[in-house]
Amino acid sequence: MMKLSLNLITLLLASFLFSCESEQKNECDEDVDVFGDFYQSELIEASSENEGNVIHNLCSDLSFEAHFASCAAVTVDTSNGFPITLVVDYGTGCNNERGQKKYGKVIFTVYEDMNQEGAYFEITFDDFKIDEASITGKQKFENTGIGTEANKEVQVVSNITSSYPDGATRTHDYTRQRTQISGFETCDRSDDEYLVTGAGIVDYGDKKSVRVIREPLHIKSTCKYPVAGIIDVESQNLKGEVNYGDGACDKTATLKVAGFIKKTIDMDQDPCNQ
Repeated sequence: MMKLSLNLITLLLASFLFSCESEQKNECDEDVDVFGDFYQSELIEASSENEGNVIHNLCSDLSFEAHFASCAAVTVDTSNGFPITLVVDYGTGCNNERGQKKYGKVIFTVYEDMNQEGAYFEITFDDFKIDEASITGKQKFENTGIGTEANKEVQVVSNITSSYPDGATRTHDYTRQRTQISGFETCDRSDDEYLVTGAGIVDYGDKKSVRVIREPLHIKSTCKYPVAGIIDVESQNLKGEVNYGDGACDKTATLKVAGFIKKTIDMDQDPCNQ
């Protein structure tokens, strides 16, 4: 059975792993500290894209609820056709697969059948938090058609702000292109794979960080980490890269600064804690 677009939209939501940094800044080398910032911001950005994947790839005979945390309340309003509204309510606290706690609501508004080129949906937030980070802003997911290899492509344009109890804020502005290279003709989410390209800027107020995906990130729905790809990072005159490996599903990545290997990092932990 071909995956339907509402389903297309439900899959782009399923891994919303928004993450945030702790209130206390850990002490570490300046160059590693920059990549600690990268780590936190990248989790926020990747999480929303993955949760969007849930929406856009479900089949009509599958429930939306099956792809979100069991402690979240999921409601869908299709009474008037498009736009269709899907609300994921994490209430007063609901843990995700990484042990982070989400609060409040994530709202998906689907304006057209996502199987059609040019169709799009948006993600907004209502009193939404991940741990101590309050999340505001908007993301837009648009079906940009079939690529040169006959793969479905979705563009993600994001403007998200994360705010912390100590008054710190981060604004995430980026555009990414997600190309589905496997799984778009089945109802089994386990065979879904994507290649992600793009670039963006994270503004911390007193500094900015530029990220460019040099080699496409390879995302598999069966793995909570990218299995391959390289992101170049530049901040405060420091340049480096994060390399996610050669295809294996593991939680390690290699951090290089100025061309030299700085350390192998565990993607379940902030680099400053390793």
